Amino acid sequence: MIKKCAAPSFANDNWNQVVDGISSGRSAMTIDSKMFGFWNDVAGKPASGKIAFAPPLHAPSATSLDSDIWIWALAMNAASEKKGTAWLFIPWATSKQVALKGALAGQLVNPPRTSTWQDDT
Repeated sequence: MIKKCAAPSFANDNWNQVVDGISSGRSAMTIDSKMFGFWNDVAGKPASGKIAFAPPLHAPSATSLDSDIWIWALAMNAASEKKGTAWLFIPWATSKQVALKGALAGQLVNPPRTSTWQDDT
């Protein structure tokens, strides 16, 4: 279906291009996280208010879809010339303090840390 129906750029589209394809009506469907719904109300976009949602498919033996299909992740390229700097950045960027600060400021959607979700702040 993807080879016959998707845009030629599909394999290289980033998330913003996927969102634009859906909200403009150029794309008929996408699989994304449960937080994609806010794109259903984009003033001036042809598909605004017309986007339907359904949970992703799961194994027949599963009784529910308890986990999300999307999460932020960081990685270090093996060819990096600054592995030391990258190695210092990754633990900082994924630390409890940074995750909580980002979640409270609305700059980190769906933080992966349990401690962030359980914080009473």
